[in-house]
Amino acid sequence: MANGIRYNTAIKRNLFELAHALLELKALTAWDRYTDENEIYVHGESYFSISQKALFNDMVSHAIKVLELDKCGDSSTFWYILKTDTLVLKNLKDYSEEKIYSLQSLAVKLKHVRDKTHFHLDKNGILDHHKIWQEADIKGRELSEGLKYLFGLLCGLYKNIFKESFLYHPDDYDDTDLIKLLNFAASSDLINVVPKMKELR
Repeated sequence: MANGIRYNTAIKRNLFELAHALLELKALTAWDRYTDENEIYVHGESYFSISQKALFNDMVSHAIKVLELDKCGDSSTFWYILKTDTLVLKNLKDYSEEKIYSLQSLAVKLKHVRDKTHFHLDKNGILDHHKIWQEADIKGRELSEGLKYLFGLLCGLYKNIFKESFLYHPDDYDDTDLIKLLNFAASSDLINVVPKMKELR
């Protein structure tokens, strides 16, 4: 069993990265749910729209860091953890070859976004960054389920290695504060709310 400083620290750091990504994803999901349930669009620039973009960009950044495909072996990502101690991970009850394969597919898509627009202004990608995302074809459910699965898997590994549970958990945040803030902002004209057009029947 691997238990070097780099390996142990990589487990902790990857878990924190995933926890932050999942917290931000939960806030973004609450925002989307708020607009859907109230059948509104939030129009124009405000602190809230800026925060929404920041949450999305930071969530993607955390996901990229954890799932980065590194051929040189310099990164301490999930793939480093998997390669270093494959047997221990495979013996965890949540381990699934099918889900690992799905994570590899997601990693390739995230790398495309990383290289073309998110961390690097590609000479061709800069012409149409929306096209980069279309080419990557990352589905919301795919990203959400992938991050949740990986967080759970690494939590199991953490408990196996350190003999205690990882305490920083996205489930500790229930997103009710964001809903209250959005309600207050909408009622106080701090954000521009535009009703969604009803479908013609």
